[in-house]
Amino acid sequence: HAPPTNSQTITVYVRERGRAPVSHPTNGTHTSVAYYDMVTTPPTPVQVGTHLRCRTLREVPTPFAHPQQYMSEDPGVEGTVVSLRAMDKEVVEFVVKNETPWSTTEFVYLAAPYAPGITTKLTILQWILHAILCIFTLAEVRRIPSLPWTAIVDSNDDDDDNGGDE
Repeated sequence: HAPPTNSQTITVYVRERGRAPVSHPTNGTHTSVAYYDMVTTPPTPVQVGTHLRCRTLREVPTPFAHPQQYMSEDPGVEGTVVSLRAMDKEVVEFVVKNETPWSTTEFVYLAAPYAPGITTKLTILQWILHAILCIFTLAEVRRIPSLPWTAIVDSNDDDDDNGGDE
């Protein structure tokens, strides 16, 4: 499906770290919320309003240890970042509203290393709030494992342009 007007769709490579079922008792549908870690640097920093497509990575066994090779797969997640929150001093989490009509994943919580201007673009107010929270409350809880610089990612998606305009 097409991204919102006047926006760019970027592709982010992720590893799933969990999933939780969500029931809607009024209409009987069952959906889920997915939890992903961003394991590569996005082509542009992510912020509220960014339209993105997630690609999950699966390690491909090779007879040699280096370089590691990964196959990317479509988990059916493409949508807009609707909010963000600071998880700790080193991690922010983006909340993505999935807009893929056939997917049962309603929202994705996408954790990324906090690297202003590289993985994240914050407004001045968001930056001030993050700085205050880090000083008074947030400790480092976990690190997001990233792929080695030498890793090879192979995508079977013909229209996947690794983050360019659609």
